[in-house]
Amino acid sequence: MMEYSYYIIDPTGNITAIVETPTKRSEQSRVAAFIMGLDTRIEQVGFLEQPQSGAAVRLQMMGGEFCGNASICTAALTAQRSGIDDGCIMLEVSGAENPLCIRVQKLAGCLYRGTVSMPLPVGMETVKLGKNELPAVHFSGISHLILNGDISTDEAEKNIRSWCKALNADALGLMFLSGETLKPYVYVHSTDTAVWESSCASGTTAVAAYLAAKAGKSVSVTLGNPGGALSVKAEYSGDALSSLLLTGSAEIKGKHLICT
Repeated sequence: MMEYSYYIIDPTGNITAIVETPTKRSEQSRVAAFIMGLDTRIEQVGFLEQPQSGAAVRLQMMGGEFCGNASICTAALTAQRSGIDDGCIMLEVSGAENPLCIRVQKLAGCLYRGTVSMPLPVGMETVKLGKNELPAVHFSGISHLILNGDISTDEAEKNIRSWCKALNADALGLMFLSGETLKPYVYVHSTDTAVWESSCASGTTAVAAYLAAKAGKSVSVTLGNPGGALSVKAEYSGDALSSLLLTGSAEIKGKHLICT
């Protein structure tokens, strides 16, 4: 039996567990599923690892995907441990080729604001899934389909696993976009978990990237996710995206111990 220590952190309602106990990659899916089973509020789990670069720490998500919300959580936790109220935290994150600089500012108590330069998409296209033709934004480790009311929630829940397989993705987000509101549904293949998330940073970023590419110019968007608003500034230079800056918040709720 092994004891695991983890923090529960709330980034715009997307409740995240960050495990600080060193955990073998082969065990991470099992431990993540156990933690999520204990507390159904938890929507995702990340694991802290030793970095290979000069970063402060590495964040390895439960399915090897990239997660902006969990990145902000980890930066906030690192800032709190280091006594940093305002500064840049360098992180390695699964699904990101290079270390990321996350600017964190302490707002009050255990509440932090974070701004992260998100990885750029590795591709954008229109995909045909059954009778549906949908915009797809692909990041390393996760793909997002942007839905504008063409698909019901029942159809989404029925098909998300087969669509993830068809796209050969490690994780798939279905982003239900309606005006300035976003309802995210995310499936992670390695843990076989599908969650209606309270907020999705990479999904919000995918929408901003799609809108910028469609307009052929820079855009700034603030999308109301179920748990609160996330903002993304998508910079467009020439005929391509040049940067994606996401801003959100994270509140450290407390530390927990489990045995499994």
